[in-house]
Amino acid sequence: MASGGVIKVVANDPDALENIDAWTKKSGDRILRIENEGDTCIIYLKKK
Repeated sequence: MASGGVIKVVANDPDALENIDAWTKKSGDRILRIENEGDTCIIYLKKK
């Protein structure tokens, strides 16, 4: 994915947000927005 691109991650794993947060700290990518819909977490990331 090109720099500046946005990816939408849809997860139902309770640890998803914690795991993605750790990954973005290593990759330099940024979490733009988090939405919770019941047991589903939707995370928007911006590529470094």
